[in-house]
Amino acid sequence: MCWIQSLIDILKLATVAVAASPQSADPIVTRETSSSSYLLDDIRCDSGAKDGAGLPPYSSCPNSEIKSIFIDYRVENESAGNWGRTHIPEPKKKVELTEEQEKEQAERKKEKKMRQKEKEKTKKEEARKEAEEAAEREKYVKISEREKRAMAVDRRLAGLPPVMRCHQCGTLLPPTPFQYSHFNFCTTSCVAEHRKANP
Repeated sequence: MCWIQSLIDILKLATVAVAASPQSADPIVTRETSSSSYLLDDIRCDSGAKDGAGLPPYSSCPNSEIKSIFIDYRVENESAGNWGRTHIPEPKKKVELTEEQEKEQAERKKEKKMRQKEKEKTKKEEARKEAEEAAEREKYVKISEREKRAMAVDRRLAGLPPVMRCHQCGTLLPPTPFQYSHFNFCTTSCVAEHRKANP
């Protein structure tokens, strides 16, 4: 039990010193980690023994440097006993890839990059088309009824299909538009706005 208290005292002292003087943190951490290594490796103290609060040394560590000492100790002594009671986590295992797996991984990354690039290209194209359509809507709304009829005649003479737009907002009309008189609209709101503006 006394070695646990010794280690905890070392950790607390280092924590206070680091908080008080950040510039001198590195030497303190070095002494701290050195003491931890000595207690674990040289004296072979029980890393699962509990302190007065019922916690093993790993759970009392104030920083990642000391915790890494315990994790390294577990890696080197995996068969030593029951690690669950020490609270020292199992180290992350590095997955070794075969040459074929590395090739497949590289291919997947390449395909993902290509898909991302294609997605960005499509997004830019959609934004360009939307900007063009917005300009056409604005242009259509601003021209007079006479100019709209002349535009329709020009398209018919050129053998082009008519472009049916809402007379109020210029949006392309749905398959079944709303109508009154000879006007076409995309929604009932546009019908109401047009009637209000043209009593």
